[in-house]
Amino acid sequence: MKPKVAKCKLMLGTAIHQMLQLKKMKQLTLAKKAWISAPYMSLIVHDRVVPTISVLSRIAAALKVNVSTLIVLAELGGKIEEMQHEKLKLILDLTHGMSKVRRQR
Repeated sequence: MKPKVAKCKLMLGTAIHQMLQLKKMKQLTLAKKAWISAPYMSLIVHDRVVPTISVLSRIAAALKVNVSTLIVLAELGGKIEEMQHEKLKLILDLTHGMSKVRRQR
């Protein structure tokens, strides 16, 4: 018998979509900056495919956020609009600060 594997679907596309709204950036612009085709970006944003770490890293860089920021927002279900501005800023600051610490080591 095969062991059961829990399915855990991060809503990375939803988080990316909401970051696009927050940054006032178009999906096509993000696709170009991240070197991803427009159709593939659409599949990602609509949570139809899960991007590889490499692709997610390029998307994060194009959005000028950390990969960890996108993952935290995805775990929250991408509910940026429901979060208080201060909480969102804290998450962005914390994830940005974590990457600075890693670079200093």
